[in-house]
Amino acid sequence: MNSFEQSHGFSDYLQRLGLQIFLDCLEKDKKTVTESDVQKAYSEMIIQLDPDFGNHFTTFSDLEKEILIALANSIESPSEIASEIRKPASTLPKILTRLINQDVVERYREGKYRIIDPIFAD
Repeated sequence: MNSFEQSHGFSDYLQRLGLQIFLDCLEKDKKTVTESDVQKAYSEMIIQLDPDFGNHFTTFSDLEKEILIALANSIESPSEIASEIRKPASTLPKILTRLINQDVVERYREGKYRIIDPIFAD
């Protein structure tokens, strides 16, 4: 997997990942980047972003958090999410709409939702 795929094409993440790869290779005096270098840099980037993502995550209600966790685990339909979080499906449309309006979640297909930021989802 290359840096672009690993960062999901998000320019900020691509720059962060590229910088981390550059610094890691510079430190080891490496001239060639391997897939394991990209994976290691990605893990380091996630660790560096964890406090920011953690702070952002605390801004959500408990039910929103449960929905986001389900979405992060590739549970995409409202009925599956409701089953996963053990809540009535009737409670989800309002919350999903709120998460969509906050630019956190998107409906990418009829009846299918996902977290917009795939790094946040990771």
